[in-house]
Amino acid sequence: MGLLDFLHKPKGKDTKEEIEDVSKIPPIITVARQDGTETSAFHIEIAQKFRHRDESVSCLIKAKVINIKQGDTIFFEAGAPICFEVPDGRMDLIKDVIEQNTGMQLNNSAYTYVGRAFEKGDIRLQPPSVAINNEITKLNAERLAEITNRRLENSRREEERARQEALRREADSREMDRRQEQRRRELQYRIDNPFIKGGLDGPMGEEYDGVNLTNGEILRIRNIRKIAKDTTGRYVYTARLESTPNEEDVELFDPETGVPVVFSIPFRLNDIVNSQYDESYKVQLERGLLQMLSTGYTTSLTPDETWDNSVLHDIGGIDKSGQIIQNTREAGVSIPIINRIQQLQRQYTAERKARENRQSYEDR
Repeated sequence: MGLLDFLHKPKGKDTKEEIEDVSKIPPIITVARQDGTETSAFHIEIAQKFRHRDESVSCLIKAKVINIKQGDTIFFEAGAPICFEVPDGRMDLIKDVIEQNTGMQLNNSAYTYVGRAFEKGDIRLQPPSVAINNEITKLNAERLAEITNRRLENSRREEERARQEALRREADSREMDRRQEQRRRELQYRIDNPFIKGGLDGPMGEEYDGVNLTNGEILRIRNIRKIAKDTTGRYVYTARLESTPNEEDVELFDPETGVPVVFSIPFRLNDIVNSQYDESYKVQLERGLLQMLSTGYTTSLTPDETWDNSVLHDIGGIDKSGQIIQNTREAGVSIPIINRIQQLQRQYTAERKARENRQSYEDR
């Protein structure tokens, strides 16, 4: 047994395991305080050993310390560096040093020397020797290099993150432009190659889907009612119009869905769509019908482009050549047709007003 082993052997401890216990560096030390906070020390290491003039040997211990609320998660990188001395082989005194300095304000960027422990209860806050001070200077240089390297690494990571984010935004922008261009081509193709299809046997009776010639969307023609026919063969229809981006979009089966419209046409609607006319004439009639319905829908929206259900909108009609006309005498529309359209509009307004009054009464 060496002299130092004898000197450092704890009083009352006479086994090898007990001696090793006081020589072992604890991985973490936590000291709780009555105010609900605690000090934790970690990254505890021997920085250097020194032999003093009195032949005693001390270990310069370096560690990181953090003051937190009890129960909080410890963020190791946030610890402040400290250093102190304990006798060689007396690592049990590390906790005593931490307990004595718990709660103290520390410098996060440089090591704070908090004293030297000689024995339990004998911890002296004294200036370090020249050799110890030189070692602390080295530790601070290492700490400065660590902080500088971390800042450089964080800056590099931030630059890389910003670069990747810029690349992602650029890729997203290109993809959005590609999709918008693809969508624009799809809509333009519909406008250039319009269609209208449907008939008398839809889920809610007579109904049709066609191309909205104002924007290339799908124009849904629902709640169709054939109201009247005059002696010239002109028909009056009411319907509700709704525009949706795609044919497969979900449809709400509600009688209040869409813009309420009234229009007149020279043939039955189903005949225009499904009868075997001369192909060029059929295309002419269908395009005129779609143009009338599309324009009528667009001009019957509110300023914020929602459905205007306040009135039954007279959107005009088409003649036998497929040209859009207004429902007036000047356009060749008969008086009975004009009167019937006006009657339908008055009836719609009256019925809507009655429903609103009834609803207002029930809500009281």
